[in-house]
Amino acid sequence: MKIYRGSGGWDLVAAIELVSEANKDREEHRRSFVVKCASYLQKGVSLVVVDTVTTYSADLHDELCDLIEGGEPLRWSSPTGLSVMVYRATRVSAETSPLLKLDVYPYQLGVGSALPTVPLWLAHDLAVPLELELTYAQACRSLRID
Repeated sequence: MKIYRGSGGWDLVAAIELVSEANKDREEHRRSFVVKCASYLQKGVSLVVVDTVTTYSADLHDELCDLIEGGEPLRWSSPTGLSVMVYRATRVSAETSPLLKLDVYPYQLGVGSALPTVPLWLAHDLAVPLELELTYAQACRSLRID
């Protein structure tokens, strides 16, 4: 899902990515997913990545950190292998070129546990609650999944 803000044009400000088995099953698929995520962040687009895949153990956050050369403060691995990663990308002005500040908020998930409510950053100082459990429950009801 992509979230746009319009004021004299439409700007992509945030995206939500749900990890699928296909995103984690092969190296080229993982690389493609991670490059897409890095592209969002490089453009200053905030991102939420929800990883509930239990059949493959790849750590996409770790691979993203490798790609963007993220240091230790950005690294985190979920003990369960399941997570929601919230990335807030903020453009910071510099004399020579705009720099990007990246904040990472990790949430550990567990099989059978409720999904968290996480911030969805629409601007550097504006976040709205993304209620993942409520959204999941509504999707199950609409699809008539018990």
